[in-house]
Amino acid sequence: MLLITPRQNYIHWNEEATFAVAAAPKVQSAIAAEWQKYNFGILNMTKKKYVGSALLPFPKLVINDAEIDDSGRYRLRVRIREGWCDSDWVYLDVKGSK
Repeated sequence: MLLITPRQNYIHWNEEATFAVAAAPKVQSAIAAEWQKYNFGILNMTKKKYVGSALLPFPKLVINDAEIDDSGRYRLRVRIREGWCDSDWVYLDVKGSK
């Protein structure tokens, strides 16, 4: 099981949000990893929006300059020899506006 912290993250517009793996023995043997946003798909970790994010060996998701549209559910998927392993969904709530 992949445990991501925090489970819920409440921030203001233009702040940074970070989600990280708290405990996941399977991550050490992972051959691939990806972050997903619910109803969006796989996040492009090469975009400036996610600078500071890391996949292996210490997966974390950093969302820079958060906007209201960044609110939603996220999860981490890692691929191990036996197949894909998914974390539970975590939630980001961005408050405020420009």
